Amino acid sequence: MAPHSSHTLRHVFVSHSSSDNAFGYGLTDWLRAELGADYDVFYDSHGGEDDSIPAGEYWQDVIQTKLMAADVFVVIETPAAMNSKWVQDEVGLAWSRKNSARLELGLVIAPVLLETCAVPPWLTLIQYADLHAGADEAEERARLLAAIRRTTTLVKPMEVIGPPFDLSELRPADHFIGRATDVEWVMKRLTGPADVQLANIAAANGQGGIGKTALAAEAVRRLMTSLAFPDGIAALDCRDQHSEADALGLLQMALSRFAPGRQKPEDDSFAALGDVARQLLGGKHALVVLDNVEADLPASKIVASLRTAGAAVLLTSRTPLPAAQGASLRLDLLPEEDALTLFATTYGEPTGRALSKDELVAARRIVVALGRHTLAVKLAAAYAATEGRDLTTLAEEFEHNPLRDAWLENSEVAVTTVLATSAAAMSPGGQRLYAALGAFTSADVGRHAALALAEALGDDENEAERSLHWVFDMRLADSARIELPAKGADCERLHLHPLIQAHARDIYAGRRNLPDIASWDDSQRELVNFSIATWYAYYSTAMFGQGGVAYLALMPDEKNIDGALESALEQGDDDLITQLCNGMRDFWRDTGRWQTGLHWLPVGMLAAARIAEETEDYDDCMYEANIAAYFADLLRFVGKLDEAEAIYKLNLSQRRALGDRAGEGLILSDLGHVALIRGRLGEAGRFFKQSLAISQSQHNLQGEGSGLSNLGQVALAQGRLEEAQHYFEESQAIVRMTGDRQDEGAVLSNLGQAAFARGQLEEAESYLQESLRIRREVSDKRGEGIDLTHLGQVALQRGLPEEAERYFRESLPIHRELSDSTGENVALLGLGRAILFNGRLDEAESILKQCLPVRVSTGDRKGEAITLASLGQIEMARGHAEAAQNFFNVSLPIRHEVGDVQGESTDLYCLAMIAEEQNDLSTAEQRYREALALSIDLRDDTNAALLQEVLGAFLILHGRGTPGEGCVALSEATKRWERIGRSERASRTRWISQDLGCP
Repeated sequence: MAPHSSHTLRHVFVSHSSSDNAFGYGLTDWLRAELGADYDVFYDSHGGEDDSIPAGEYWQDVIQTKLMAADVFVVIETPAAMNSKWVQDEVGLAWSRKNSARLELGLVIAPVLLETCAVPPWLTLIQYADLHAGADEAEERARLLAAIRRTTTLVKPMEVIGPPFDLSELRPADHFIGRATDVEWVMKRLTGPADVQLANIAAANGQGGIGKTALAAEAVRRLMTSLAFPDGIAALDCRDQHSEADALGLLQMALSRFAPGRQKPEDDSFAALGDVARQLLGGKHALVVLDNVEADLPASKIVASLRTAGAAVLLTSRTPLPAAQGASLRLDLLPEEDALTLFATTYGEPTGRALSKDELVAARRIVVALGRHTLAVKLAAAYAATEGRDLTTLAEEFEHNPLRDAWLENSEVAVTTVLATSAAAMSPGGQRLYAALGAFTSADVGRHAALALAEALGDDENEAERSLHWVFDMRLADSARIELPAKGADCERLHLHPLIQAHARDIYAGRRNLPDIASWDDSQRELVNFSIATWYAYYSTAMFGQGGVAYLALMPDEKNIDGALESALEQGDDDLITQLCNGMRDFWRDTGRWQTGLHWLPVGMLAAARIAEETEDYDDCMYEANIAAYFADLLRFVGKLDEAEAIYKLNLSQRRALGDRAGEGLILSDLGHVALIRGRLGEAGRFFKQSLAISQSQHNLQGEGSGLSNLGQVALAQGRLEEAQHYFEESQAIVRMTGDRQDEGAVLSNLGQAAFARGQLEEAESYLQESLRIRREVSDKRGEGIDLTHLGQVALQRGLPEEAERYFRESLPIHRELSDSTGENVALLGLGRAILFNGRLDEAESILKQCLPVRVSTGDRKGEAITLASLGQIEMARGHAEAAQNFFNVSLPIRHEVGDVQGESTDLYCLAMIAEEQNDLSTAEQRYREALALSIDLRDDTNAALLQEVLGAFLILHGRGTPGEGCVALSEATKRWERIGRSERASRTRWISQDLGCP
């Protein structure tokens, strides 16, 4: 039953193509019956059989009147409708009636999808009722009725863009020997001509440990270098995933790599996720790698969704997969010479000694005895070198091993045999440590973590080092060093092959035994789990305590820390949960791991609250308050502002009760940022001023500097540019006193943005370049990405699109690496505009259409207008005047609303050119004059000179304006060109003036 009484009649307008009347009439009859007398449903078939338009009326006037009076706009989406000029006009008029920074406000729009078709970019943001063949009609009709009865438009969940380039699951081999032809085959399959309507696919299968992942890693490394997949490469480890539910989860995970905040889609069916995949991957060049696919995993359902959406897929598995029929490569055992090279390289690695002639003969026997299996050969060579074994004797042992026939049939048995031999040769401490490595969640473990575990198992400091050396020397773990931005970070890493990790886990779980140590029991496993969680609690707290970007050092151990939290939760250890959440809070917040933080921080809050309630200790109460504040931060980042604000206000009361003035100032600042996001600039300013006052009263220079910078951002948003500049300069002076280089880079970046807003481009570039230098010096990757993006915007404004494109392309991988979806979208928008100005229209359009949904969904009105105007410029370049005009007509009021005067001038100029082309000279003249007036007000001499030149020529050619006005405009343009040093352009304008008969 409709919720409106008869005296509040609501009007529904149904837009359609006449070719869809059979469906449209039925839908309208049903709507009238369901909605009742409180709704007037208007349906016009453009001269069809119904009597909605009275005889003698001009139908276009009636339609426009009805649409302008409508409360709800229903559009039937089919290819015919979307290609109809009349429907396009109606949709454009409906969109113009939104007239709000928030998509849900204004005219209610309810699309009905009858047939799959392309729709205008903004229409993709609105939730539709799916009535195409095969849909759940009853459910979708109910959805349509609910949408019509709402007083707001139902917005679809935010669309997503761009995966990270995270290839941690594809660790390359130390020595990639042979298989050159195989690598070339994979690359050719993935980059060659695609099958009809499907993206490319390649698969490699073979025994475990034979080198499938190494092959994938080598191919992907080369593909990244060649920029074959500029929209990203996502990699998933599919080990231990078997069921259809697992496949669904893997598809959700693959798609989440393309999402702002890396948020998993909530859809729980392959059909629904297929639609999500098309939204995320359509028009992109992306690759998804599914590594270690299990034989019984229904991978075909994952692959179908990805390939149909446009993503290439690379799979590795032990057995051939139905999903990759016709695109599979069977990896054989290494050729004998390649296997011998691998043995000799591994054997000689510790000393650099080459094998003698007799040793080579024995080594060949070992290689043949082990069936030329890649991992077995490498392990045997490391064992022989570490133990100083005579190779001839070792060859005989392998040749006469009772399991020889079994491993020749299945070479993985050879790996298990060699692993048992290697582990048996180690010290008891080495054996204990090797088995305990099976308790870590990830196959990648830090050296410090391994040593701490060895000591927890009974080794002293020296013996722990010796135990670790056994693991390395036997090549049970490969060693690598990575650079991490923190003192004392766990830079030395151990990496276990999946077969080795499985062997260690079997020992740890008691499924296998080693000769010199007893089987592991529950008490030992509990000790190991507690020791791992304790280490990561200490380690994460130490990294957090350093401040700056030291939290990035936790990235390699992210999975292990997640496992430590699971273990601590299982054991009910509130203290460890609290410490781990406190140590990880910066990491989750500032690397975009928002969903992980949103999962664990509430758990940490409850654990900390239980401790604080029991102890009533000040420090314990502070743990609770600090974790809660970070939880609110994440809620703010994902757009849950009401929830975030509620927690901030509660947190503010806690801080005041605790007498924590510094924390009170921080929370006031957070409340200011919530107000700033919501556009409540006065309220934001009040919060920031209160926060600043607290910092000043406590002589907290760092807080004072941040507070002044925050007030500068408010002033900048309000267009008070001189005041913003003053705040930023004050902040800069304080930051220099504190000596905090990271804050210094941030304030220089703010100064650059202020200069850019004033149109002082050289000054802006100077500030941003200095900021960029500092950001790189202190390893502030997020700040580096921001500065590169701003430098791209400066280059665009200076008319240097190639330089701008270079900056944007440099910033994109940084934003993606940090999962900074906001920064990524800003950089993508800039890149799209740079590519547009470089003349590559289709490529620019593809990128800009990806940006528009996010701009609208996040309420970024200025970004929305820039994107719409850029799409209009593309249509102008193509000669599609009406389509371009539609984009500019939507962009222009937004520019005016947000105070983007320069953008408003540009839109008016473009609309003037379109009107002139359409011979609407009055409109063209008005638009030219308005654009010129805005440029003069801005003191933008370049655009003012251009517009005076264009206006002057227009007035003369069309005989408009007062006598001589056109010649005066051309003369003023010439003077202005000369004044800004554009002598060539001045000469050109002078020539135009003479050619048009001016004195």
